[in-house]
Amino acid sequence: MSVPSLPLDPQVVQALSVVSTATLTTVLLKHVQPGDLLVVGARGHGRGVGSLLMGSVSEKCVRQAPCSVVVVRPAI
Repeated sequence: MSVPSLPLDPQVVQALSVVSTATLTTVLLKHVQPGDLLVVGARGHGRGVGSLLMGSVSEKCVRQAPCSVVVVRPAI
């Protein structure tokens, strides 16, 4: 399935690049606030039953983020 590309208004959509030694989850959660939309990928390479559906970073973001989170899975 292909998803149509939409033009992104830079005044509305912002991306952030960060270099850090902290864990990915820590960095992501530090930079989001209520009203944001956090989009993360799900690779599912973690351990345990829950990781079959979502990776550990995406799972932690879904559970702990103060904003909405969209988890994007790769096409099968």
